Amino acid sequence: TTSKSGRICQWISPTRNIVFKNRTHACEFEELRQKIGTDEVQAWEEYMKSTTGSDTYVVPPQQYGANQVEKKSKTKRGLIASVAIKKETTKKPAAASNPIIRKKPRQKPPPEPGWKKSPHQHDMRQIRAPPGLGWEEKQVLEGQHPARHWISPTRKIEFRRRTKACEFEDLRRTYGADEVQAWKEYRKIKVGFDTYVVSPSQYDAD
Repeated sequence: TTSKSGRICQWISPTRNIVFKNRTHACEFEELRQKIGTDEVQAWEEYMKSTTGSDTYVVPPQQYGANQVEKKSKTKRGLIASVAIKKETTKKPAAASNPIIRKKPRQKPPPEPGWKKSPHQHDMRQIRAPPGLGWEEKQVLEGQHPARHWISPTRKIEFRRRTKACEFEDLRRTYGADEVQAWKEYRKIKVGFDTYVVSPSQYDAD
C-alpha cells in the first residue's frame, strides 16, 4: 500500500511477523486469525489455500510454511539441548554439607503481541472499524467460530467479509451512495466468484 506521501506501507502480523505488502490482504488474514482463535499457523494454511494461483502479497511467503515452522522448532530445541549439556559438563560439584537450594523466581508470561507498524502506516485497529458511515456490525457464528458480518446503510446488504464490504463501499462512493447501481457493478466484478454476501440473489431484482 502506498501512503499519500508516496511511501510504501507494510503490515506485520502479531505473532509470526508475517509482512503483508497490501492492507486488504492483511485484513483478510486478520479475519482468519480471529475466526481460528489467533492461531497464525492455521490461519496461514487457510490463507494460502484461498490465494492458490494468485499473489499472496507477502514478503516472502515461503518462509511461513508449516515445514519452516517445524525446522525452526527443531533448531530451537537443538540449541536448548546443547546449552543444557554444556552447563551440565561445566557445573561445579556441590558442597558436601548443607547445600543451599535456591528457588527460581516465577516469570510472568509475556503479553500477547499486537500487530506491529512499519514506518508511515496506519493503526491496525482500522481492520475492525466499519467500512464507512452508516454501516452496521452483526455478530454471528460461522460453524463454531464467532465472526462479524457488515450490513450496508441503505439496502441492508449483509457481507460476510469486511474486505468485500469495503470494496462495495468504494463503489457506493463512486455512484454517490446509490446502492442499486453499486450492486450491479459489484455483481459484474464478482461474476464467477463468491460475492461473500448472504443470499445475494435477493438484491438482483431491484
